[in-house]
Amino acid sequence: MKFVRIFFLLLVSSVSTVVMALPTARITIKVMDESGLPVEEAKAGLVLEVAKKGGEGWGTNTSWVSGLTDADGLFTGEGETAGYVGLSVKKDGYYDVSSHFNGFTDTSGFLGFKKYKPWNPTVELVLKKKLNPIAMYAHPLNVVERGAKPEIPMLGRFVGFDLVVGDWVAPYGLGVNKDFLIKVDVNRAVSFQDHDVILTIQFPNEGDGLIQYFPDTSKGKSALRLPYHAPSSGYLPEFTRRYENKPGTRRVGESGDPEYDKNYFFRIRTQLDKQGNVISGRYGKIHGSINLYNYSLRRKQNNPFVAFNYYLNPNDNDTNIEFDPGKNLFINLQEQQKVRDP
Repeated sequence: MKFVRIFFLLLVSSVSTVVMALPTARITIKVMDESGLPVEEAKAGLVLEVAKKGGEGWGTNTSWVSGLTDADGLFTGEGETAGYVGLSVKKDGYYDVSSHFNGFTDTSGFLGFKKYKPWNPTVELVLKKKLNPIAMYAHPLNVVERGAKPEIPMLGRFVGFDLVVGDWVAPYGLGVNKDFLIKVDVNRAVSFQDHDVILTIQFPNEGDGLIQYFPDTSKGKSALRLPYHAPSSGYLPEFTRRYENKPGTRRVGESGDPEYDKNYFFRIRTQLDKQGNVISGRYGKIHGSINLYNYSLRRKQNNPFVAFNYYLNPNDNDTNIEFDPGKNLFINLQEQQKVRDP
């Protein structure tokens, strides 16, 4: 009788483990370069969400299934996982690319032998080559620097910001050139639920401005999110964003991934000839959204903080914006301010 009881407990334990097992997924990654040619011997991998082991509590851990792509740029991996699978590819001489797959529609099989449908879908990812990364002024202006440069020094009027110095122009900072003219108008700032604040950025020179850019992420999110070169035309002279909320209304955030999807090219210090042609100018880019923090003035002792992560090519008439993270022209940034994205 004791043997039967032990056998029964082992059987129950085994069935319970099988029932808790996640379905198995198989996914093929097809890796290409920007011209559509397969990339061989790239390190590709799947990030799987796996069930925690006994005693680890609820939820999932992650596991990594990786290998090298073949001559056709293909890598196939499989394993037990939840329904969201991360994808990653890297190779020397290229910028890393990542993506995910969450397009499973069903499962087949039973208990611990379930498989996801579709079985073995192919996901295409594009690796961008490292062409000509250069030294640039790269600076993350964000709220980490609270009380320093990004805080708006004066409300209701334009104040110049020097991108080379990384500071407001005198008398508010050490800047010399008014590359960006930034103004914050506070129409109402009762609370986080009740405010109306407008951020405006303008430029001092004809031909200066911004161009908004949305990367194509259908074949992965590349570490080099913008093109290698900035456009030579199409710059808009003003950027405006309104932060408004009224009591009783629901705040709606930006959809997607605004810190990757929404980016900008810019041109500053533009000079034109008599026919309106550009004869001089400096080009750069902004990664992510242009944001304003503390716009409801919750910190009564501080004005709002402007936040944008910018890269500036120091050379006139050079549209190259492929940044070398090892060659930042700002040399005294704090550790949390160091720029690691190209």
